Amino acid sequence: MVADIVGEKIKDLEQGQVPANEGGAPVVSEKDIVDNVMLVMVAGYDTSSVLITFMVRLLANDPDVYAAMVHGKYGQYF
Repeated sequence: MVADIVGEKIKDLEQGQVPANEGGAPVVSEKDIVDNVMLVMVAGYDTSSVLITFMVRLLANDPDVYAAMVHGKYGQYF
């Protein structure tokens, strides 16, 4: 899917629908673009997943932090 989208954008570039760089040479390869898009997609998911996991772990292992969250400034939401 990502490779297809990148391929379409490269065709647009070659047909002059998207401005090229000054020399007309590709700045990065199609493979580099696909790899970078996949990295961003996975890194974004992984970062959120790890953050939520550590937050739940902290709340489960530290009753004082859990109580402060429940009864603290934002306690009205819990």
